[in-house]
Amino acid sequence: MKKIISILGILSFIGILILNSCTKEEEVPPPVTPISSCNYGSFIDNRDGKVYKTIVIGNQTWMAENLLFKDVNGGCWAYNDNDSLAEVYGYLYDWETANNVAPSGWHLPSKSEWEELINYLGGENIAGGKIKLEDTTYWNSPNTNATNSSCFSALPGGLRYAGPLGGYMFMGNYGYWWTSTEDTNDTDNACHYNLLYTSEKIQEVFGPKQTGHSVRCIKDD
Repeated sequence: MKKIISILGILSFIGILILNSCTKEEEVPPPVTPISSCNYGSFIDNRDGKVYKTIVIGNQTWMAENLLFKDVNGGCWAYNDNDSLAEVYGYLYDWETANNVAPSGWHLPSKSEWEELINYLGGENIAGGKIKLEDTTYWNSPNTNATNSSCFSALPGGLRYAGPLGGYMFMGNYGYWWTSTEDTNDTDNACHYNLLYTSEKIQEVFGPKQTGHSVRCIKDD
């Protein structure tokens, strides 16, 4: 009997995790409220009139939200093909599109530009917490050590799997952002950074260029 109860308890716990993940993916949260303590700038993307918040971190100026430009040539997707989710989390782009979709005066940051941000915020072991939005409306709980002290306001937009069949996963759990840097050992792959809801680390990963990830642009020098 104890074994049966134990197994049922484990299954219930797994069910709760799945339910929580599905809720994040199926319910459209409200737009992110600007943080009063953040000294935002702004600019207008003249292609579609979208106004983006910006934030200065160290010597860099970053967009303070994910890119929301729908490229008519393809290579970008709304999570679960739901444009209402894109309005909150931005679109997911394959690597080639990500390299060509930035507004005028902005660009997809390189690996070294991400490293400058991460080092300025204390290194990869803690920088993730400083750029994650301090919230569990968008991030799943516990959103470990998220303070958003940098005002970067990173969101867990999940990903779209590589390949023609696509498929979406991890909204609420993970955020992924492309860099412009290719894998020198395998040109089918490129560098991205990811954040996880149970960690304050930010991780550098190389993966398939056809995967859909979020994009944060950095201002040209």
